[in-house]
Amino acid sequence: TLFWGGNAVLAKVAVGEVSPMLVVTMRWLGVLTLMLLFARKHLIQDMPVLRHHLVYIGLMGCAGFTAFNALFYSAAHSTSAIHMGIIHGSIPVLVLLGTYFLFKTRVTRTQACGVATTVIGVVIVATGGRLTSFDALSVTLGDLLMLLGCFLYAAYSVGLARRPKSSALGLLTALASVAFLASLPLLAFEIAAGDFIAPTATGWVVVALITLLP
Repeated sequence: TLFWGGNAVLAKVAVGEVSPMLVVTMRWLGVLTLMLLFARKHLIQDMPVLRHHLVYIGLMGCAGFTAFNALFYSAAHSTSAIHMGIIHGSIPVLVLLGTYFLFKTRVTRTQACGVATTVIGVVIVATGGRLTSFDALSVTLGDLLMLLGCFLYAAYSVGLARRPKSSALGLLTALASVAFLASLPLLAFEIAAGDFIAPTATGWVVVALITLLP
C-alpha cells in the first residue's frame, strides 16, 4: 500500500519532468534488465511451459502492465495524487467481484464491508465531498483514465488464477518482456504527437524509483 501510494506521488512529480509513455518504456526496460540479470535461469527453465501460453502472457503483459501504467501515468496530468490513490483502492473491490462472478468465490462479511468503504470513498472523490448533491459530480479525465486502468489491472489480477505452472520469477520476466515491447508503439505515438519530454534530473530520479517500486 505504501509503495502504491508512493507511485501516485511520483506520477505527479513526473509531470513536466518526463513524458508518461517514456516513463512506461523506461520502467519496463529497467525491470526487464533486472529480471534478466537475476532471474534469467528461471525464465530459461520455464520456457517449455511458457511457450505454450504466449497468448495468455501477451494479454496479461499488455493489459496488466503496459496499459495500466500508461493510463496511470497519463492520469497524473489531469487529476490529483489523492484522487489517484483513492480510485486505485477500487482494484481489490473489482478483483473480488471478478472472482465472485467468474469463480463463485465466497465473499465474507469483512470483504463486503471493504467493498462498501471503497465505494463510499470513490463517491466522495467524485462529488468533491458534496454528498448532498450529485449535481456537483466532478470527474476529471484523469479520474476516468485511472478507473479504466483499475479495471485492466483487476482483470490481470483475476487472470493470475489461470497462470501457467511455472515459477513466479520466470512468468514475471516473460510479462516484463511483453510490457516493454508493448510500450514501444505508445512511445512512438507520443514522439510523433510532439508530447515527448526527455527526462530532467528529477525525471531520472522518478524513473529510477518507479522502476524499483512494485
